[in-house]
Amino acid sequence: AELSISESSNTPASETAPRAPTLKPSGSLKGHTDSINTIVYHEKKNILVSGSDDGTARIWDLSTNKATKCLLPPSTTAVREAISSIAFDNGSEDRIFVSAANKVFAFDLRRPDIILRETTATFDVNSDDINQICVDKKGRFLAASDDSGNIKILEL
Repeated sequence: AELSISESSNTPASETAPRAPTLKPSGSLKGHTDSINTIVYHEKKNILVSGSDDGTARIWDLSTNKATKCLLPPSTTAVREAISSIAFDNGSEDRIFVSAANKVFAFDLRRPDIILRETTATFDVNSDDINQICVDKKGRFLAASDDSGNIKILEL
């Protein structure tokens, strides 16, 4: 069999191009009072965590689309600092890190409280506002990048 390729076609491209599927939302998560800056998904727990300019991080149960916990990092100002990034501790499924301003806060998700104010650790090593945090696959190190162009590596 021989394959021939024609350089010109009388069929308009709009008729031959595959159509993209129309995606429709399967749910909506409402609870923040300001812009949402970051979200992260935990596959094993089927939860989504969102961080907002309202200074809170909310944990959403995706089987019910309802918030199950609210994380409130400590604040030294009258207005709460925005949550800029969130990362799960890959070494412990029950620990989560949240960044606000130039600090990273650790929370223990095993605590029964719906509103978690108590942190298990605070890392204050960045000189400027943190943009993103991440934890290595084994949960040994946390990296935090900031507005000064630096990345700080913390041993967990």
